[in-house]
Amino acid sequence: MELITLESVRMAAPEETEEAVETAQRIVESEMQAFAARQKTRNIDAAIVALRGHTMSVLDTELEKVRNQFGCGAAAEQLELAMRRMVKSLLHTPTIRAKQMAAQGRTDEYVAGLEALYGIEVEED
Repeated sequence: MELITLESVRMAAPEETEEAVETAQRIVESEMQAFAARQKTRNIDAAIVALRGHTMSVLDTELEKVRNQFGCGAAAEQLELAMRRMVKSLLHTPTIRAKQMAAQGRTDEYVAGLEALYGIEVEED
């Protein structure tokens, strides 16, 4: 097996292929930058999961209180659906901000904010 790099292609190819090699180098560089940006946003996943887990735990605790007080009738089910929709709606903006901050390389700030505001400790991968 032999490794063929863009440089080895450039050295072996005639001058008329130089433009193709330069184009290939630009494509590789662009894809490397896109990959790095995706990886930055992936680093925030644990924080998003922690925030959602914390919020859903609080919601479940409150819903259990409602069930204990009012039973499991249709009204309780409607209340649960409404509360779950509300929580998902409230989590939308913090989730979007998390991804934006991660793309800017500010994951640590977001995680620190979760800890300061909610006492959520984010497990690192």
